Amino acid sequence: MNSIMTPAIERADKLILEAQTRVADLERRQNETEQTLHDAEGQATEALLRSGKLDANTAIRLRGELEVIARAIGAARARIPGLEAERRRVEASEARRIAGEKLAEAEGLEGECLKALAKLSEIQGVKYDHCILSAQRVGPWYPVFGGIESAAEYLGPHEVRPDPTGLSSFAVPRSRALRNEATELTQHAGKLETRAEALQQTPQSEAAAPVQFHGEQPERSILNPTRVNEPQKGSWYRAG
Repeated sequence: MNSIMTPAIERADKLILEAQTRVADLERRQNETEQTLHDAEGQATEALLRSGKLDANTAIRLRGELEVIARAIGAARARIPGLEAERRRVEASEARRIAGEKLAEAEGLEGECLKALAKLSEIQGVKYDHCILSAQRVGPWYPVFGGIESAAEYLGPHEVRPDPTGLSSFAVPRSRALRNEATELTQHAGKLETRAEALQQTPQSEAAAPVQFHGEQPERSILNPTRVNEPQKGSWYRAG
């Protein structure tokens, strides 16, 4: 079934969107800082070659900022599975609440039918219950031992056969439709709760994948003698 939407679910969706936006903003800032670092390293390298003076303060500061940003991205990503799990729990709770309301409405309709069924039972000398409400034939039906003439209305279920082209059916009363919807909502809630449990158990290391440089960087420089795309033990771009 399609996801339901209520104010409580909308609030949960908003929290997820805010978390995803926060990650996107941090990644955008990371890319900008990486480019600034690239430029700063290039300028410092040129200055060192030209004048022999080494000024690495800007590059060192930018690398420190990138380390903090990388850790923030990892932490922000790690929070999203928990928010998604909570969103599913909220939807499951709402689905069960709505299912309960539909079931109560169905029972109310069935209660209103009791008087009519009691009167019908008195007239016909048969004790009728709610099952007859789901036995109203719709479309073409034919006698089991007859030709192509339509079945008489007084024939029972065992005395008629449906149209072979699939045009025959039974009418669905309001109370039964409500019960069907309640059952579907309850099953949907169970699936959501199972998914929420799986999301809650997602390892943080999986949710917060290592964050590395995204932009182009020089393979080696005086300020960074190791290759940028080779993770080093304890290096800044490994999310902790």
